[in-house]
Amino acid sequence: MLDKIVTNQENRQDLILQELRQSNKPVIIYGASVYAYVVYKYLNALGIPVFKMAVDRAYKQSDSYMGIEVISIEDVLDRADDLNIIIGISNYPQVIERFREKGITSLITIDVPDFLNIPEHFMNHDFVYENRNHFEKAYELFDDELSKKTFEGAINTKLTSDLSHILPNVEPDHLYFTKENFPEKKNEVMLDVGGFNGDSIRDFVQITGGQFKHIISLEPFPKMFDDLNATVNELGLQDRCTTIQLGAWNEKTTLSFSNTEMDIDSKIKADGDLKIEVDTIDSMLLNVDFPVTYMKFDINGAEYNALQGAAETIRKNRPFVAVKMHVKEDFFRLPILLKQIAPDIKLHLRQRNYMSMMLVLYGFFD
Repeated sequence: MLDKIVTNQENRQDLILQELRQSNKPVIIYGASVYAYVVYKYLNALGIPVFKMAVDRAYKQSDSYMGIEVISIEDVLDRADDLNIIIGISNYPQVIERFREKGITSLITIDVPDFLNIPEHFMNHDFVYENRNHFEKAYELFDDELSKKTFEGAINTKLTSDLSHILPNVEPDHLYFTKENFPEKKNEVMLDVGGFNGDSIRDFVQITGGQFKHIISLEPFPKMFDDLNATVNELGLQDRCTTIQLGAWNEKTTLSFSNTEMDIDSKIKADGDLKIEVDTIDSMLLNVDFPVTYMKFDINGAEYNALQGAAETIRKNRPFVAVKMHVKEDFFRLPILLKQIAPDIKLHLRQRNYMSMMLVLYGFFD
C-alpha cells in the first residue's frame, strides 16, 4: 500500500492559500450551509478575510450568515475575474461545470481536511512513515478493492490537498444509511451516537419509510439535546425513540469540551468551557430491551473511545456499523479495533462526496 502513497507532490492548496493572502481581490464564498461554514472557519483561521457569502438568487433565504452578508451570485458574475470566488459546496464538480457553461472558469476549490484540525494539515509523510505498519495492517483488513483504493486516495489527498486522488473513488450516497449497504429490514433498532439536532433521525425515518422498531439517540450537549427532542416530538416518535443525554466513551466520567457557533465542530479539549457526562455504550444499553441492529457514530474524533465502550454490544448484537472518520489515527486504529472486537466483521471504506472530510467506515456481518 505504501508504494502507492505520493511522496514528491507539493501541496497545491498551500500555493492557492498563499495567493489568496497576497491578493487584493475580495474573497466570496459561494454557498451558505455547513460546508461553507467549514470553509469560512478554515480561511478565517488562516487570516484570510471573507468579504461576503453568495448563493443562487432562487435559494437566497437570508441576508446574512454567521454575521456575513449574503448576496445573490448572479449579481457578481459579470465581475467574477475581479473576485476570489471560493466554492463552499461539497459537490464542486457540478458547480464548476455549471459556471463553466456561463463562461466562468476562475472559481477556486478549497478542501478542508476536517474541521477538527483547522487550520493545520491533516497528516504528513512523517506520520504515515512512523505508522507504516499500522497503515499496512489496516489496508489488508478491507474486504473489497474499492475500499483499498479509497484508502490510498484518501491518504494521498490528505497529504497533498489534491482532490484528484479521491475523485475516481467517490460513491455519492447518504453518509450513514446508504443505498449500497443499508440493511433492508423493517425492524431496525438504530443506535444514533451523536444525535445532534435529530438530522440522522430524519434521514433514518425517510429511508426506512418509517418502518423501524426503535431509535436510541445519544446527545450530551444541552442545547442539541433539546433540539434532538424537539425533532423527535415533531416527527411523532416519542413512543419509538429513546433519547439519552450522555456522550459515548470507554468509561464513565466527565469530559471537558469546547463548543462553537454551529456545534458541528465541538471537540474534547482539556481546558474546554463545557463539561459533559459520558459512559460506555455497553453500560447505557444494559436496561434497554431492544437489541441494536444498526450503529451510527459521528462524534468529532471520539469514535475510537466510543467503539471501545461498545465492544460487548457489537459482539453480542452483531449490528451494522457506520463510523465517520475524523482524525488521522482513525485511518488505521478504527479498522484494527473493529476486527479485534469481532474478527468476522467485514469492513468497507467509502468516500461519500467530493471533499476529503466525508470518509466513512462501515462494518457488517454476513
